[in-house]
Amino acid sequence: MHDARCTILGTQRRHALWHWGRAGGCHAALGLAFPTSRGCSGSTASNSPRLAARRVLRALESANPSLASTWLALFGTPHCTPSTRIERHFFSQELLPRGIVQAVVIAQPGRVVPFFGLTFALTWGLQVPGVLAERGLLPGSPNAYLPFAGLGIFGPCVAAIILSRRAGGSAAVKELVAPVLHWRGPLRWTVAAVLPAVLLTVALYGLSFAGRRGPIAIVPGTSAIVVGLVISVTEEIGWRGFALPRLQHRWGSVAASGILGVAWCLWHIPMFIGQGLSLSLMPVMLLFFTGGSLLFTAIYNGTHGSLLVVILAHWCAHLNNSHRALPGDMVPLLVHATILAALGLFAMRRSKRPRQHINPNE
Repeated sequence: MHDARCTILGTQRRHALWHWGRAGGCHAALGLAFPTSRGCSGSTASNSPRLAARRVLRALESANPSLASTWLALFGTPHCTPSTRIERHFFSQELLPRGIVQAVVIAQPGRVVPFFGLTFALTWGLQVPGVLAERGLLPGSPNAYLPFAGLGIFGPCVAAIILSRRAGGSAAVKELVAPVLHWRGPLRWTVAAVLPAVLLTVALYGLSFAGRRGPIAIVPGTSAIVVGLVISVTEEIGWRGFALPRLQHRWGSVAASGILGVAWCLWHIPMFIGQGLSLSLMPVMLLFFTGGSLLFTAIYNGTHGSLLVVILAHWCAHLNNSHRALPGDMVPLLVHATILAALGLFAMRRSKRPRQHINPNE
């Protein structure tokens, strides 16, 4: 049996990477790299990618701890029951093709880093030319670039769909967008979604008695309301629908919210510059977006993964939009950022991460 298994590994090592590319990811290569305990065909392993991935990890732990640490840092731990004695022996005897392991480590279409990279590439690639044209660094009128800049808001959604389809086909895409229509969880989370916009008006009204002059509600026009809804849907499919579950799986809720909030803020930089805002506002913007990220994570977790309630929270930020007072009046932004941060920290203590199957590699 040992000779038969070794023969299978030897004959398949030349073709494993080709099959890996054809199958769209590392799971096919893992299936070819490991024969199963029930036979030598390897077909069961290819149909059980998590089991195969777990076997690779256990083999790495015994033969090369540093490489195993790299695996864990990049991908986390596959959730399955291991069966590893034979695979450890194979790896320790140099019978496992290391090229396959390296290929597994290199390509993971469902990981969050590729999502951020693709999101920024799509959005900035469409919006930065308009910013450069506005400063005379590219030819033509800046208005000619506006349609492309508008398409940049779809970056998170498009990136999430591309990576989901590459990892799991149309079924993964359906799973990604399905929570957009799910209204779940206690009513208090719907109230939490609306509350920041209400508290912003209450706070600005209170400041008017202290001598502040300016509107107490910054409500957009009808077209801006519709655009705000579109922005909310497209962004949340990417940020909370795709990235958040994977970040939480690896880092936990608070750290995941912080990472996502910083990325969310940086992603807006071309929009800030295009609106004539100074980058000296970035500290306040970071507070605004990380506070919002904490609150949205709490809502997402409290509603068992309902993107619909998170979209409502995002849309309410557009319905009473403190950014519209910039650059002349910074008070609404400061108040709004403080409200989001305070509510976010409070709400995180009231929510629990939903018990859902999250495979961050798919």
